[in-house]
Amino acid sequence: MFASLCVSGFERDRPELAAVALTSDSGFLGSLSGAANLSNHYVARQVRALGQASDVLLLISVSGQENSMVEAVDAAHERDMMVVALTGHTGGALAGRMRETDVLICVPHERPARVREVHDLVLNCLCDGVDTQLLGEQEM
Repeated sequence: MFASLCVSGFERDRPELAAVALTSDSGFLGSLSGAANLSNHYVARQVRALGQASDVLLLISVSGQENSMVEAVDAAHERDMMVVALTGHTGGALAGRMRETDVLICVPHERPARVREVHDLVLNCLCDGVDTQLLGEQEM
């Protein structure tokens, strides 16, 4: 959702912003399905292939415990990328991988539905913040 809002816009017309949802490429995931050692690391591999210094990796996880996301954080740091992680409860293993320059937005709740609801709100706020930074305050 966030990547599509970056490309298509949020509430105002603005130039497209480069964004890719890393796990949405079914062809890529299918090509790794036969290689057990590689398929467990697909997000980190995509970060290494596509990430550039000064890019931002946005991760969304209810638990923060997925090994693939922890590895993606490490891959982003290898590329001098900043990480923004939306998690639930305590932030899980992702919280332990974050650097001072990263941003951890942890929803302190155990129910996944509540965490996802707050994540949706945070994503909308991030989109609005990006638009405000690029275009200034919106006139009402």
